[in-house]
Amino acid sequence: APRRRSGQDLQVYFMGLFHLDYEPNLLILLTALAQLQEEHRAGKISLVLRCGGVRPRLLKSYEHFVRILPFASEAEVQRDMKEADLLYLPLPFEKEYELFVRFSLSTKMVTYVASGIPILYHGPPDAAVHDLLKTHDAALLCTEPSSDVLAEMLRGYLNDKEMGTHSARNALELARRNFNLSQIREKFWGAIDQSLER
Repeated sequence: APRRRSGQDLQVYFMGLFHLDYEPNLLILLTALAQLQEEHRAGKISLVLRCGGVRPRLLKSYEHFVRILPFASEAEVQRDMKEADLLYLPLPFEKEYELFVRFSLSTKMVTYVASGIPILYHGPPDAAVHDLLKTHDAALLCTEPSSDVLAEMLRGYLNDKEMGTHSARNALELARRNFNLSQIREKFWGAIDQSLER
């Protein structure tokens, strides 16, 4: 079921490999969260990265609200997600990654849509991930590489407890409809079977 946010805290969560290509996104997110932390006296703002590590220079002056965890089992990730308010899904904005983002759907996205937790997509508007999430209204979508724009979106999320519930519900429906394991296996093996028959 979609998770409703309770209280005034905001924990943004990322799990998986943290590619160097995501570093500009991370700096934008850190700047936005720092803005919110200065304004938001009622609750705690934090970022949890279950990614093994990031380059320390990125976290200068942000260490007080960032926690980096080592890679872990699926069960530990599930426990982490019980504490998360938003699942962070970055894709690089730079032109050199244009073809990659246009055709890539990550396994991380599949895990996220099936979680019941609102997704914060942060990447270009012409990405396959963006198209899928937008078509199904299944995420909060920030398509500008701007900390001010991202902070404004997060401000809205903090002020409206219902803001992420609708997109989380739609994401769950998307997961049920498009990412059912038996259907995926059937498509995969069906294609191989047809090829062998030919």
